[in-house]
Amino acid sequence: MKVLFIYPNYQGYARVPLGLSIPMTVLMEAGHEVGLFDTTFILSSINTDNEAREAAGLVKPTDTSHFFTPHSPEEVDEMLRQKIRDFNPDLVGISILEDNYEYSDRLLKVLKELKPDLPVIAGGTTPTVAPDVLIKNPGIDYLIRGEGEWALRDFCEKFEKGESLEKVNNLVYLRDDGMVVSNPLGPFLNLDDLPPQNLDLWDDGHFVKAYDGGLYKTGFFEMSRGCMLKCTYCVNVTYQDIFEDSGRYFRVKSVEKAVEEIKLLKEKYGFERIFFCDDNFLSMPKIRFDAFVDVWQKEVGLPFWMNTTIEAIGSNRDRIERLKEVGCCGIGLGLETGSDWFRRNILHKRIKNDRIYKTVSILHDFGYRTTANIMIGFPGEYLYDIYQSIQFVKEIEAKSCDVTFVAPYYATPIFKVAKKMGLIDVWEDRPGFNGMAQHIGMRQGPQINIPTISKDKLNEIYLTFMDYVEGKIEVPAKYIQLDESEPMIESRKSVLKTFRDLFLNPAWLTKEGVEERYL
Repeated sequence: MKVLFIYPNYQGYARVPLGLSIPMTVLMEAGHEVGLFDTTFILSSINTDNEAREAAGLVKPTDTSHFFTPHSPEEVDEMLRQKIRDFNPDLVGISILEDNYEYSDRLLKVLKELKPDLPVIAGGTTPTVAPDVLIKNPGIDYLIRGEGEWALRDFCEKFEKGESLEKVNNLVYLRDDGMVVSNPLGPFLNLDDLPPQNLDLWDDGHFVKAYDGGLYKTGFFEMSRGCMLKCTYCVNVTYQDIFEDSGRYFRVKSVEKAVEEIKLLKEKYGFERIFFCDDNFLSMPKIRFDAFVDVWQKEVGLPFWMNTTIEAIGSNRDRIERLKEVGCCGIGLGLETGSDWFRRNILHKRIKNDRIYKTVSILHDFGYRTTANIMIGFPGEYLYDIYQSIQFVKEIEAKSCDVTFVAPYYATPIFKVAKKMGLIDVWEDRPGFNGMAQHIGMRQGPQINIPTISKDKLNEIYLTFMDYVEGKIEVPAKYIQLDESEPMIESRKSVLKTFRDLFLNPAWLTKEGVEERYL
């Protein structure tokens, strides 16, 4: 059958999304004809994500404008209509993240107005955590929760033959009587069974990634899926509950299979660097680490960078040195805040500043380019906390920094707390959106109405964060020490009580985990 995939990228963010490229490849391998409608380079005139970073002084300017041919939203609508006429698909697939859901909804309306009976199947993070919400969207006929590779392949096989869909794992759909049917979640797939990505349908601009002021032809790969940390702002903690019966949540691809794919695509597409999309790349035992560094140096030999955690890096100088020797040029670190108290009690990240400082110092001894990832705009956050983050980034001398706003993604603990406390606006009478935040996106400005800091002030700090870090602006003296005033204490207490009420007194909110004065 003919399947048209839609990539509803309205920000111009250039990167091949594995959540689309791998299922597309699986269908190609199964003999289906696959097409792609990608809005990345036809809707925007620039990578707006990178533009926002440049405006805040977070990255060095680069020029990728030659990849973009911008059109108006109405022109893109017509381009989609023409793509459907020309390709004449039997099925349309779309990957939805909450950030792109609003624009996805627009494209789905265009599609359904043209061909009301053309079936649409949606997958991705948001359909996984909010199936009962999204299945009510008039533009969506079917949903796949979780890993979609085998589920989508099975769906297409049965759909094409007109067979019952009852046995398709992970599938959600509406019965004729309006009742929601949620098929059982299947076991996690073996990552070694996945075929190498077929990237022929993707625009060349997706392979060019800015790094430290340069542009490099980059391949995007994974060696693992999942993260076992329970950070309150992250969907992984939600996934851990949803997929409790699907098998071990953190899964890995064998080093041999991962390198085999990378070698193949490196030669085919001429990659100069590799970016690992894993949530926590270095979460691996010594035997796997040793196998990786040995084979990478011998078989691939390209520079690479990744995101990981301080806990996964550790403080083993030999391990850090070996990683550098085989080509690791950069590491993104999810610090989120420079406040030990806030990181532990609001974010549920137990790593402390002194441990972070020690590990980053070792990384710098070996010449790594470190990126400190910071978030601002949390419930219960105070200006003191943000200025602590600024001071800590200065102290560890991170080679680069990225600052984003907290996004209250559906079903995460932060979302539930913000909604319970009335700190976010949610949809109430919009099928397909009800209960979700009306504004979402890590670079879309402050989205949580925290009483302790105005949105104007949060925007101001976002734009001047690096000026503070670089010493161009001094941190106000009154924020050097913790403000023990009653409003701040009450704000802390209110947020912590809401966490406790919603999550049945989780361990990190017991007296052992929280200073008693805030209880």
